[in-house]
Amino acid sequence: MLNVKVDRKEILKAIQIVENSVTDNKIREVLSGIYIEAKENRIILKGTDLELSINTEISGEINSEGKIVIKHKLIEEFLKQILDEKIELIEEQGKLIIRTDSTNTEFSLYDAENYPTQSRFEMGVEYTFDKSKLLTNIENVKISASNDPENLAVNCIRLEIEDNKLKLVSSDTYRLTYIEEELEENQRNKEGLSVSIPLKTIEGLIKIMKLIDEETISFKSDGTRVFFKFANVEILTRVIELQFPDYKSILKNAQHDKKILLNTKDFLKGEKYIRHPLTKAFWRALPQNDFEETDMEDIRLQCKKLNLELPSLE
Repeated sequence: MLNVKVDRKEILKAIQIVENSVTDNKIREVLSGIYIEAKENRIILKGTDLELSINTEISGEINSEGKIVIKHKLIEEFLKQILDEKIELIEEQGKLIIRTDSTNTEFSLYDAENYPTQSRFEMGVEYTFDKSKLLTNIENVKISASNDPENLAVNCIRLEIEDNKLKLVSSDTYRLTYIEEELEENQRNKEGLSVSIPLKTIEGLIKIMKLIDEETISFKSDGTRVFFKFANVEILTRVIELQFPDYKSILKNAQHDKKILLNTKDFLKGEKYIRHPLTKAFWRALPQNDFEETDMEDIRLQCKKLNLELPSLE
């Protein structure tokens, strides 16, 4: 029976990392939880939906080895509420007891014997990237990816390595975003790579990269799966094998004869004002034909409809 003593903040962070691969599963309920195993001086946390798997390890004092599958949402909220630095996780009669200095709180569990085993990923050429730079590029390219899981071919980010460049592409068939970056010297002249990584994996990867302190991330692929690794976090995901749009032809044939150079700060400041609801009120109040004088009462009326207080113009 599992019995371990761990740092509350450390296990909370581990749960927040692993839960990015977990979804509610009515058919196989055990997949709705997070697997925790204590063995050989290691405390391992795992989550999977069979398409995406995330593993991590934490330190702790193991009094008794064992394995459990927790209903993590309730436990996560509980860990956020208490202030104890150290807590004990104790499995008793099919229940989990979390023991603190002042309380014993009981939680139900899934059957750990029904949790699927995971095979090790060993294949593929390994690449290593600066985490901060990769995070910025992924967040920037993600904006054009389709959010529709039914449209699998573009519900992803395309990652390619060729000609000693990392290329990231997304498209929802209406927009296309493309970023390329030269590989570091020690990453050049390796085997190329071309995979479509599901958007769900990308979103989980972004959250994890923001949670952890490591400066680098490594990954490799066998063409059907991609394996990401930090110091103590492993992410294994299936790729989307449907054909991604021919973005190279689109970029090659794009017709444009003008370029605009913008100051980023000024542009974002202007965009903020354009999207402000007060701007919408003034715009709706304007006459729809030519540039006739606008009645101030119309502006007040539109502000009232939008529950906005009209600022003083004096």
